[in-house]
Amino acid sequence: MRPMRAHCLLMLLALSLLGQTAPAAVRRGPAGRRVLIGFRSDTGPQTPEARTSAVRQAGGVVHRSPRLVAMVSATLSEETIKTIRTRRDVAYVEDDIILYALGQTVPWGVDRIDADRAWPNGNTGKGVKVALLDTGIESTHPDLVVAGGINYAGSGKDGSTSPADWSDNHGHGTHVAGIVAARNNTSGVVGVAPDAVIWAVKVLGDEGTGYTSDIIQGLDWCTSNGIQVVSMSLGGAGTTSLQAACDRAYAKGVVLVAAAGNGGGSVTYPAAYSSVLAVSATDAQDLRASFSSFGPQIALAAPGVNIYSTYKGGTYANMSGTSMACPHVAGAAALAWASGLTSATAVRDQLTTTAEDLGTKGFDASFGYGLVDAEKAAAGENHNPSAGQHRRPGGGRAGDRGR
Repeated sequence: MRPMRAHCLLMLLALSLLGQTAPAAVRRGPAGRRVLIGFRSDTGPQTPEARTSAVRQAGGVVHRSPRLVAMVSATLSEETIKTIRTRRDVAYVEDDIILYALGQTVPWGVDRIDADRAWPNGNTGKGVKVALLDTGIESTHPDLVVAGGINYAGSGKDGSTSPADWSDNHGHGTHVAGIVAARNNTSGVVGVAPDAVIWAVKVLGDEGTGYTSDIIQGLDWCTSNGIQVVSMSLGGAGTTSLQAACDRAYAKGVVLVAAAGNGGGSVTYPAAYSSVLAVSATDAQDLRASFSSFGPQIALAAPGVNIYSTYKGGTYANMSGTSMACPHVAGAAALAWASGLTSATAVRDQLTTTAEDLGTKGFDASFGYGLVDAEKAAAGENHNPSAGQHRRPGGGRAGDRGR
């Protein structure tokens, strides 16, 4: 890749987001504790409606009952939780943990990953469906075209309880959306895949937080609506339910990309799941950003410091975080899909085998298989897979990574 061009960025917007190193958050109240009840596939209720009925009969207040996972999100008293754990058709009961938007202040990167070199060859990600599981997207922003969306935000100060109101009152989701697909319209900024079809799946409220069940419901919607790439710039503690949802969404043909986390330590969830491409953040010197989480789960790295992108109010802003690195990879995944690849596995393999090696030669915990190369990913089957193909420690193709 060629060195990054110098950018003159005039706007600096300080934005504090919850959960840079987010502890597992559990919502409790006078009505009880919000939990996820997982039912056994063989002996448990077989439909969302049946599972909802079972939990309500036990005395729970049901919040979510998705199709993707045999699970119900509900608020129950501690006594009821103890009772429901003893049911033979219940596989587990776990807290419905709150996850957080993984953004900080200040990001840069389309030029560094050579996305603009793919466009003259006719690949702009046209027609590929990308869903942003985030705080929503500002549909009136002049640099964004949003196909539609859904609102599942169930925590924080959400601006609406209507599923149809997926507007972004926070700014994080709009910023992420611009990195993926800001239009190439001679004004503002341009995204990695400017002609991708972006969808707003609002799973984080106005304070940048959302329940695990909100994220699962968002993934459920994506698998039912033909989404090809899901970008998740969020993270927190892991749960059995979230892992099952990610695994099944990937099995249904969706490429899942997630931010590694901003704590400088272990990779957060859902990025740490093997069905998800975990993305660390790099700076302008191709070094791992000081805030970026790292570890053996990292698949790819992408620019995540001082990234200029769209923001709420029709404006633009600089932001930094693995939240900004993640959509660079999601955009590159859209280019890979648009190149003619026909499966999520092929897209993932394309992204990892074409990455630019950084740091220690071969796979490493800071950069995974390397810095995502959008130009080569966009070449589809025309790239030479034998040239520079990466190997996991201990063998196996780059695209495998335990998946």
